[in-house]
Formats: sequence, structure tokens, C-alpha cells
Amino acid sequence: MKHLEFRWPCDGNTRLKRSQDVFRALLVNISRTGVRFSAISRVSSGEEIVISVLNQNFPATVIWAQGNLVGAQFASPLSGAEFAIFSKSSTRKGTGMRPAVVQRGGHGFQEFR
Repeated sequence: MKHLEFRWPCDGNTRLKRSQDVFRALLVNISRTGVRFSAISRVSSGEEIVISVLNQNFPATVIWAQGNLVGAQFASPLSGAEFAIFSKSSTRKGTGMRPAVVQRGGHGFQEFR
């Protein structure tokens, strides 16, 4: 079984670039290795995109797309400083980003909120 990175809820706006097109998207959640977002424009699996957050660019590859939801993998895992940029873009000010997956009961299984 593959270990999944923790995903943190995020609701910040971002710009996506593919080829010459630039469009807006809403970040849904983020991990060190990837991001899920809701996009107005359609994208397809395998497309190379650039995610722009607070004037920082993060190259990524679209892994899956279903309706307006899209999952992308970063070209390289985010550092702590890069991850903080996404945290600053969230409109959930004062609440901080918390893992969307938590452990309960001390049994080692992960339960979703």
C-alpha cells in the first residue's frame, strides 16, 4: 500500500498557466507533493501546468481531472518555505491549515473528517 501525504484544506485563489492560456482556479487542498483545485477551464491528465501563488510559480503535471476538480503533482516536493506560500494564500485567516486526515483511537488507521 502506498503511503499518501497528508493533505491540508486550502481555499486560496490561484492562477494556472498551460501553454499560452492563463485562467483562475480555487485551491481545495495541498500536500508537499501535489494539489487539488477547482478550475473553470478544462484540463486533461498529462498536461503540464504552472500554478502561480503569490507571484511564485510551481510547475506541475495534471494527474487526474473529473468535472471541474483537478489533481496535479508538483515537479518536485515543496519545501517548508514553499508550502508556507500556499498557507498564506488561504482565505481561512486565523485558522491555519490543518491536516484533512487524522488518526483517532490510537489504532493507527486513518479516518477522514
